[in-house]
Amino acid sequence: MSNSRLKIFLSYADGAGKTSAMLSDAFQQKARGVDVLVAWVKLPENSETRQLLEELEVLPPSSHGVDLDEVLRRRPQLVLVDELEGVNPAGSRHLYRWQDVEELLNAGISVYTTLNILHVESLKDTVEEITGLPVEQTVPDRLLDRADELEVVDLPPEELLERLHPHSPAPPAGTLRQKSNLLALRQLTMRRAAMRVEDQARALLGTARAPLGTERVCVGISNRPEAERLVREGRMLADALNAEWFVLYVETPTAAGERAEERANLLKAMRIAEENGANTLLIPAETIAEGIESFCRQQGITRLVLGKPRDPLWRMRLGVSPVEHLLRSGLPVDVILVDTPHKPLVRAGTPPRWWVYLRNGGAVFLAVLLVTLLGWSLRQRPGAMGMEGIYLLLVIALSFWLGRSAGVLAAGLSTLAFAWFFFGASMGLDGADLPLLLTFLGWATAGWVTASLARAVRRQTRAMRWRQVQSAVLNTLSRELAGALDMPAVLSIIVRHIVGVFNRAVMVLLLEEGQLKVAHSEGNVSLSERDWKISRWVLEHRRPAGLDTDTFADSPMRFIPLMAHDLPVGVLVVVPDPASHTLLPEQREIRDGIAGLASLAIERVRLNQQAQQAAVLQMTEKLQTALLNSISHDLRTPLSAVEGSLSSLLEAETNGLQMDRETRLDLLENATEEAERLNRLVGNLLDMTRIEAGALRIRRRPCDVQDLIGTALTQFQRRLQDRKVSTHIASDIPEVEMDFVLIEQVLERLLDNAVKYSPPGSEINVEAKVRDGALYISVADRGEGIPPEDLERIFGKFYRVQRPDGVSGTGLGLSICKGIVEIHGGRIWAENRPDGGAKFTFTIPIKASGESK
Repeated sequence: MSNSRLKIFLSYADGAGKTSAMLSDAFQQKARGVDVLVAWVKLPENSETRQLLEELEVLPPSSHGVDLDEVLRRRPQLVLVDELEGVNPAGSRHLYRWQDVEELLNAGISVYTTLNILHVESLKDTVEEITGLPVEQTVPDRLLDRADELEVVDLPPEELLERLHPHSPAPPAGTLRQKSNLLALRQLTMRRAAMRVEDQARALLGTARAPLGTERVCVGISNRPEAERLVREGRMLADALNAEWFVLYVETPTAAGERAEERANLLKAMRIAEENGANTLLIPAETIAEGIESFCRQQGITRLVLGKPRDPLWRMRLGVSPVEHLLRSGLPVDVILVDTPHKPLVRAGTPPRWWVYLRNGGAVFLAVLLVTLLGWSLRQRPGAMGMEGIYLLLVIALSFWLGRSAGVLAAGLSTLAFAWFFFGASMGLDGADLPLLLTFLGWATAGWVTASLARAVRRQTRAMRWRQVQSAVLNTLSRELAGALDMPAVLSIIVRHIVGVFNRAVMVLLLEEGQLKVAHSEGNVSLSERDWKISRWVLEHRRPAGLDTDTFADSPMRFIPLMAHDLPVGVLVVVPDPASHTLLPEQREIRDGIAGLASLAIERVRLNQQAQQAAVLQMTEKLQTALLNSISHDLRTPLSAVEGSLSSLLEAETNGLQMDRETRLDLLENATEEAERLNRLVGNLLDMTRIEAGALRIRRRPCDVQDLIGTALTQFQRRLQDRKVSTHIASDIPEVEMDFVLIEQVLERLLDNAVKYSPPGSEINVEAKVRDGALYISVADRGEGIPPEDLERIFGKFYRVQRPDGVSGTGLGLSICKGIVEIHGGRIWAENRPDGGAKFTFTIPIKASGESK
């Protein structure tokens, strides 16, 4: 939670003394030991104010307005930023100065700033109505709500005018400095300050205006420019009632395919609402009235703010208008109608309306003329088509392509042409012309209905097309990402989809070890030092920046944070196509949807990697524990035996004791056997480590199986002295490609296992044969056999069959055998012999394909 504080010096006009009051307060803070820094202040004309400014530390001027990087590096306790409503110069981090202030506050730095009442967002329309002048820059109301202190800097309008125009008896006309305008703005300032004082007083007294939640305000907006005013009116009403408020847009089938300009108006109004603390919603419904009514009933809305309808009187009387429908529905809410001035919808690249009417009118006149001439030339031919049907088709066609106005005009001209040239009417108003009047009404109605249906179909088709594109892109992306198992595959899929859909160059930056690094790119993308700075800012603040935003707006790239569970994982950098600089709102929705799926996929892969690492660590810990538990005894036993034998020999030599030759040989043989046992144990551990690490490589070469078995028996001869060994090697065994040394180790380990688990004097059988294109080698003993439940588990690491005789071993030998055999492409298994004992068999494919790792 930030400990920063915001103090706003508020007045109704420039020249009232806000900057001077701010500097005076800052000077007092400095006298109390507060570290004060002036980040940006408009150079005052007053000499006393200049002197105050000279007493404070002032940040050197920057071409980018407030030097945020220097302020954040310096980190003073208090920063002064003049003119909160100001617009930053090109190249600045943020488009507006109030965004600089927000970043400083979020960084834990207190701020003093100044503001004129006319720049408050919710009062924009009121100020424009009072003054008749447009307000260009506004500050969201949330800044005033966030302010810890609000100090009103007041000055009578007469004194202000005298200060600003000492030698002019009357202020210039058509400006804010007219006395009537200043009085009205001063009243707005006092009213806003009074609301703030009232809230503070009630808070101190332990009371409140109205419990939050008692009143709930809903603002219903359209996609026209007037929506912004409705949002501001709703904000002021919610402030007055201390109410939670919603901004609602109902998307009907006829409005779903709205044009880009209409969608842009809607998104702008929604953004203003969100900046001022509203809950914004977009819900689908068959009609506007149905959607609003359903939402109000579900959410318990008490006040409904709507624009005053501009529907014809007949729609109001019939209850067709959404407002009239809501008024008659019995909805238990207070409906507030706001008279918003009509603003024509400006569409980029469209000609003026008069030109559209002139063009369409000319096209209609020409089409009717051509059809009439064609009909006149065919009128004497037998079987000629009736002109009523031709004119009707013409009206329908023109209505479909040119709209309702063109359809009505076509119906009128067609009726006149038909009456004059084909009906023989005199254009009078007698009863004989009633059929012509009905014909006109019928054709006009057909044209009107056709144009209306065509418009609705076009909108729905356009909306459906974008929805299909969005669904297809996101579904395909989701499906492909679900099958991607590693990070390169995920990034490749993401970049490929963005490039394929938008024809944009793309770069993905991922956060690794606290640093952003290029993970994948497609197209001509190169990042400058400033681009890296923007990327780090986006990652830190978790907000988009660059093109089409208010932050680093001059950048030609769009930087989108990749978020997963509210944590940043990277930045998506999109470079626009110079031929199509701006994306449509629908395209932005698809882009943001791809970014969201990308974030989740990246997080999923990272979580999988972390889970795998955790599993490996857990398995490693288990192996280490099992290893220590398993080999502690087996390491100590041979070492103790070797130590005991050598100690006995050393003691005899040291003390001059006589020891017969047989005793000495027994001690030396015992030490040698235990040393060999220890060597086998260490060898098993090393081999198992190589197999687990994937570092074991085999060198295949043709080997003679009889030579292999003979070598293994020779190497193991001393351990087999008290066993009867019988071998049966088939004569038809060809040379088999294998790693001679590794397979010999497999045989030695199987023989060692047979010696351990069979009684002295028993028989051990070694057999080799060829079957089904593979070499089969088996080692069988006459021991107690293996419990059935352990036949599959004995090849696991550190697994040993529980025996009462306490046979020594680590449980690694059979696991190593399994690893070596499987590397050769074979398999190994154990079984019990019918007449007692265990039998181990492994296979090696005779025709191996390629060299394995």
